[in-house]
Amino acid sequence: MNGKSQSAVVIGEESLLVHGAQAWLERGHTIALVLTDDREVAVWAERSGLRVASRDADVAALVRAGAVDWVLSLANDRGIPDEVRACASRGVVHYHDGPHPRFAGVYPTTWAILEGETRYGISWLLIDPDGVERILLSRSFDLSSDETALSLNTRCHAAAVESFGEVVEAIERGSRDGTPVEGERREYERTRRPWALGHLDFRRSARELAALVRGLDFGAYRNPLCVPKLIHEGRAIRVASAEVIDSVVGGEPGQVVATGEGFVDVVTGDGVLRLSRMSELDGRALEALPAVGTTLAWPTERESSALEVLGAELAASEPFFSRAFGEMMPVSLRAVGSASGREARRAFEVACGGSSSASAWCAALAYLVSRYASATRVSMAYADDGTAAFFERAPGLLAPRLPLSVDVTLESSFAALVDAVHSYTAAAVASRP
Repeated sequence: MNGKSQSAVVIGEESLLVHGAQAWLERGHTIALVLTDDREVAVWAERSGLRVASRDADVAALVRAGAVDWVLSLANDRGIPDEVRACASRGVVHYHDGPHPRFAGVYPTTWAILEGETRYGISWLLIDPDGVERILLSRSFDLSSDETALSLNTRCHAAAVESFGEVVEAIERGSRDGTPVEGERREYERTRRPWALGHLDFRRSARELAALVRGLDFGAYRNPLCVPKLIHEGRAIRVASAEVIDSVVGGEPGQVVATGEGFVDVVTGDGVLRLSRMSELDGRALEALPAVGTTLAWPTERESSALEVLGAELAASEPFFSRAFGEMMPVSLRAVGSASGREARRAFEVACGGSSSASAWCAALAYLVSRYASATRVSMAYADDGTAAFFERAPGLLAPRLPLSVDVTLESSFAALVDAVHSYTAAAVASRP
């Protein structure tokens, strides 16, 4: 470490925050607070003896204005609240997983692939207390022709880890210069989604469609945008892999001209696209692939406009429902009367009537299941007339139920459970677009 120890508030998610925070501490600096909604990061921070709080905490009550030197924003695509910025006397160091300002905003790796970029990079931004941005450090590299969102995110993460030491050294030297932010700024908003929520329009070129599939391939990680899909016999089918085929055939866009082991070849606006790793939207295997001669469909312009509006609405509701799904817990119920005693999966529906009786039914079911399974949290799916009407806006594309989790303890009264269910369902319905 050069010079005196410096202090920071760290905000963000995922392993990059852990790496950066560890590197910062190893250089002899201090961390006053870790702000994160990532459970694994929070556990690491607590085990490391650091003070940790959720992102919606009253930061002003935890760290007074100007009390630390820096805010380190690592793997943070949700912005930096003013009260967090106010903690730092010298400014913010923010990692951005794209070339700034050309790919500003969120999910830039996907948009770069969709737009056919051949070169990409990352940026470390220095933001002074007045909000003026400068580029403290950047890295750039060529993109491969088969780049996916997963592979590009991995490369960006590696570049961030490799370069963070230089970032800390620049901070220690007191460097506040950086490079002025110049060039066209393209802001990719959180509510933006690919055309028609990822439907393949076979009038487009095979290369464009292959890029769409690759740009939405996040591997085993959460897909924050949408999955690529096609329409066959009136329902949506998920597509996980696409390859441009060097073949010249006749046919109209969308026509299936060949099939094989797990793939179909489809005519596009300028050639042929091989689609594979297809499944139902819920992940179930297809019973059969589209046959040769079948013509696959895509949304009309009117339908695509409606899906664009729906996508923006869903994106605004995503924080609530991502948290709600993350809180769901399965319970283990032994199959009653099972000769083998092995567990079995059962699904059943209960008609609950109005909202007040629905809360009572859900509370009663939660209480019964919790006692039978010795569970302190019971999760179920909830629907009412309003949710049914909403899901009809895009049949087959949306899960027709809302997530509902109820915490049950030995001390829980039935009235308290009813109130908890009512409050939760009211919040879920209010968060629904």
